[in-house]
Amino acid sequence: MIKQKLTRFVQVLGLVVLLSAPMLAVPALSHAQSGPNLGLDQIQRDTNLPDWNVRQGSGADSVVLIITQVIKILLLIAGSVAILFIIIGGYQYLTSGANPDGAKKGKTTVVNALIGIIVIVLSYVLVTVVANLVSRNP
Repeated sequence: MIKQKLTRFVQVLGLVVLLSAPMLAVPALSHAQSGPNLGLDQIQRDTNLPDWNVRQGSGADSVVLIITQVIKILLLIAGSVAILFIIIGGYQYLTSGANPDGAKKGKTTVVNALIGIIVIVLSYVLVTVVANLVSRNP
């Protein structure tokens, strides 16, 4: 019984790691597209870094970019916390044994974390769309 629950927990944990792997690969891919021999000095001189979207322009554009990046970082932190809650809820569910209250608590935690992830993704899309509309040059 415990072996089955432990196996299931490892499977869920592996799935979470597998699903979160693309988030870790995106920064590496964006720098890989810049060129294989891009040194640190050249990165510092570059005003169009792909990971921060820093570019020269009016003050309003800079403010929009800073606010957008802060919101995106906060959404990334919120997504990490939601994934942590999925792991915690899965652990609660798997270790509940014959206790139906523990299983219900674990299920509720996982469902709420999944709802949170959906809200975070929709918020990211909304922030990106609004930032593009505001910073668009007429």
